Amino acid sequence: MASWGGTLTDQDFRYRDNGDVKDLSVFGELTWHVNTDLDLTVGLRRFDNEISNDTEIELPIYPGASEVGATAEESDTLFKVNLSYDVNDAMMVYGTVSEGYRRGGTCAAPLTGGFAENPEYLNYDSDSVTNYEINGMNPLLP
Repeated sequence: MASWGGTLTDQDFRYRDNGDVKDLSVFGELTWHVNTDLDLTVGLRRFDNEISNDTEIELPIYPGASEVGATAEESDTLFKVNLSYDVNDAMMVYGTVSEGYRRGGTCAAPLTGGFAENPEYLNYDSDSVTNYEINGMNPLLP
């Protein structure tokens, strides 16, 4: 043992992470053929996320191991709406509005000792986007 309380060994750093992610989703779409030229599609996606980790961080040269645990849960329902119109046999125009999502998570940062971090760093938030798209295309062109 060193004079400052650290342990001098061949192992400089130990990091053991036991993480678990559970993601349950149900999704589907329905299309209504309003007439021979016009289609309306609606879709939903429901999700439930549970994320956890238990991590042990040790730097033997600096005294004190740190055990960190964090959890995060999130649930939501996302939507999609698409309207397409066949202008003629060679051209279609469509518009889509949809939501996207990227899950958040957990991190392992020491909360005690000389390398202690802010506990707010243990979780990071999800992010989302609403997509708007309008396009006209000619399916006969490459």
